Amino acid sequence: LTDPLKRPTIEHLDKTVLVVGAQEDLALLNADAGTLSLGNLLEFIESLAAEGRKTSPYEAMFNARLTSPLTVLLFALLAIPLGLSVERTQSVAVSAIRAIAIVGSYYALRGVTGFAVSRDFALAASSPWILFGIFTSFGIWQFVRARR
Repeated sequence: LTDPLKRPTIEHLDKTVLVVGAQEDLALLNADAGTLSLGNLLEFIESLAAEGRKTSPYEAMFNARLTSPLTVLLFALLAIPLGLSVERTQSVAVSAIRAIAIVGSYYALRGVTGFAVSRDFALAASSPWILFGIFTSFGIWQFVRARR
């Protein structure tokens, strides 16, 4: 730098590391919570909580994702009494209407839980589990009282 006519020299370094953050950290900065895996969503919730930001919508999303696979078992439990009633009455119509009403009300109430989250109700984050518990209890009750 002292002599402008001198040729520049090239120095080879073994390694240059620029620490910006871990790859996971960079992915979480602009993450769409709906596309995160359960583990990353949990980390995202923890990072928001550490910053003092609102986490209830993401906690509800986390809980809804946990209950979604169990919904298959729930609907199977609800279908057994309906199937038994078809066998007893020899009519599919009433059972089909009941099945549509049950499934429709489940998903309608699941939509209401999304509204509860947006309004920041007290139990909004655990509402998917509450809804699942109510419908599971109803299914067990229907199963127990079904005539075989």
